[in-house]
Amino acid sequence: MLRPCTACLRHVRVSETTCPFCAAELPAPAVSLTATSARLGRAAAFVAGAALVASAVTATSGCGDRPKPKDPNTQKPYGAPPADGLLV
Repeated sequence: MLRPCTACLRHVRVSETTCPFCAAELPAPAVSLTATSARLGRAAAFVAGAALVASAVTATSGCGDRPKPKDPNTQKPYGAPPADGLLV
């Protein structure tokens, strides 16, 4: 883990007692290293978020179960047989 130096504001390791860039004395770290080890990694947080979104989408996708009403103004895709079955 890194933290900014109090004198030059460059990032130094938390375990350092003096800044390797400006030789300033660094105070003892306020946060212990064991407190941050319980956090999820970036990849685990992404997977958890993706799973949450996927479950929300599948729970609300019941609209596709109903057949759509036929609109007489729509055209068939190119190459589809005519609606009445007669070939021209």
